[in-house]
Amino acid sequence: MFATTNWNAASPYILSAGADVLPLGGFSGKVPFPAPADFRRLVAAGQVRYVLAGGPAGLGPLAAGTGNAAAGPTAATRIADWVAVTCAKVPASAYGGTDSPAVPPAPGRTARTLYRCGPGQ
Repeated sequence: MFATTNWNAASPYILSAGADVLPLGGFSGKVPFPAPADFRRLVAAGQVRYVLAGGPAGLGPLAAGTGNAAAGPTAATRIADWVAVTCAKVPASAYGGTDSPAVPPAPGRTARTLYRCGPGQ
């Protein structure tokens, strides 16, 4: 199983390959599932090995629910922050991509980044 930032990033993998994908924060990115501690346990148990972050509806402030500063960061945002500092970034060349996108992401969006996580992280 791998995790990704939302349903929009997960759906192509589910529909085309029947992959087991965990969209962080559910459909909206605002559902508090899984909790950050639960996500870290999934990684420690080897149940989640990869995380695909960013993309068209990635972890930008509005998609992740952090557009309202008073509401604070969502569980999905806290997980993504942990992944970015804890897990190893997988070079795009390792899976047939390029390390610099042909077209820069639109304002407010980020390029998709694949991270490899594992027990002990």
